[in-house]
Amino acid sequence: MSANTKYENFVGQELANYADGEGDMAHDVLARIQERWLRMFGELPESEW
Repeated sequence: MSANTKYENFVGQELANYADGEGDMAHDVLARIQERWLRMFGELPESEW
């Protein structure tokens, strides 16, 4: 699995947690998700765009 796919899956699951009411509905949800990813994996994958 590529780093980008792994990141996309991670973000999707995190967003699903927010939709289920398990997360903080802060304005900067994506920033919080990225912070968690960085703590777990050290760097964001490079964009393929």
